[in-house]
Amino acid sequence: MVYLISYDLYRPAQDYEGLISDIKSIGPWAKMLKSAWLVDSKLTASQIYDHVVKHLDKNDRIMVNEFTSNHRGYLNQDIVDWLKAYF
Repeated sequence: MVYLISYDLYRPAQDYEGLISDIKSIGPWAKMLKSAWLVDSKLTASQIYDHVVKHLDKNDRIMVNEFTSNHRGYLNQDIVDWLKAYF
């Protein structure tokens, strides 16, 4: 299952490295937008959330949802190619 993980971190000088490292550890990934990642994983959305939430503060936001073949957008070619492998 491919998931879209998107987030907003609001604390100045927030350390993204731990969050990004944990996202990459979930499975094959592609960085779709500045704060949006596609990840292929057998985990559920709840399990992915539980895996990365430790990197967020109370004022940060995150969304983990299934990414389906029903999508449309304008992205870099490497992301389009990554998606073609799954859909």
